[in-house]
Amino acid sequence: MKRRFKGVLGASVVLIILIGITAALLLRTTPTSKIQVTEALWMQQLPLANKPSSPTGPELDFKHLHGQPLVINFWASWCTHCVHEMPALDRFAKDHASQGWQVVGVAVDRPEAVQRFLQEIPVSFPVVIAGWAGMELMRSLGNASGGLPYTVILNPEGHVVMQKAGAVSTEELRRWAAAMRP
Repeated sequence: MKRRFKGVLGASVVLIILIGITAALLLRTTPTSKIQVTEALWMQQLPLANKPSSPTGPELDFKHLHGQPLVINFWASWCTHCVHEMPALDRFAKDHASQGWQVVGVAVDRPEAVQRFLQEIPVSFPVVIAGWAGMELMRSLGNASGGLPYTVILNPEGHVVMQKAGAVSTEELRRWAAAMRP
């Protein structure tokens, strides 16, 4: 009996360690230059949910964002962490617009849910509706697990230089922007 208990206890400890390592890997902030943004991103034309003034009309044409430092945040209205990070993203968008930064929210959600959310919590940056097709775009930008929220930072050359699975804070966004200054 004691031998069996020790075996179960040992297996439990190993399982807890593996869960901890997995969680740490999924919730990490990763500086990277290895992810090459494909032309697929720059060819995206997605419908705007909040329709801010846009040179491309009711759709956001990502090719117009190439050449600017860019924050792309993948989110959904049903995702608690996504909801909590929206004010930080909005503050960053307002504070850094004069420095050329662009923030884009990519909703991996139903259009009706996104519209309801944005009526309750309006943001100043463009939000596009990608639906479940946004999962593939998110994976192509380095989020193999498909978890939300997911944020990537692209430099003006269009390379992913930072990525984070999990909610971002205003301070993290500011640090990333400062790290990209020449």
